[in-house]
Amino acid sequence: MELEKQLALSARGVFELQAFTPCAPCPASWCADSACEGAVRVSFSGPLEGIVELRFFGDLMGSLSLRMLGTETVTREQTVSAVAEVANIVCGKFTESLAGGGRAFNLSQPVFAGPDSPAEKTADCACSLGFDCGRVDLLVWFRPFSAAKKLV
Repeated sequence: MELEKQLALSARGVFELQAFTPCAPCPASWCADSACEGAVRVSFSGPLEGIVELRFFGDLMGSLSLRMLGTETVTREQTVSAVAEVANIVCGKFTESLAGGGRAFNLSQPVFAGPDSPAEKTADCACSLGFDCGRVDLLVWFRPFSAAKKLV
């Protein structure tokens, strides 16, 4: 399975089963008029090394945290914590899909970056998921990329 499909499948499962938020693959132009709310990065190491980044657009961060926490209001701190947890789980599911269950990866703590945080460079693997309230762009950088192509 190609990397983008693995990434989308891994993320979709997390959003739908653990964040209680239905989504579907979408073009990066979905919610094009919405600003980036923020990004969360998780580094991974093991058979492969790299970074998974989730960039949130629209009102997705707030909506996710409300659904995950089951409350009517959330603080900014709770929102950042909720989306960081989602990013951590997405990274774990994605690396698990790369490993085929037979290899272990280590994940860093998620790091929240503000809305003006630039992407490192063009991602080696990317996809977007659309929601009723926004979009998430999922980006992956491998070190080196050639190793990822050999694994899948």
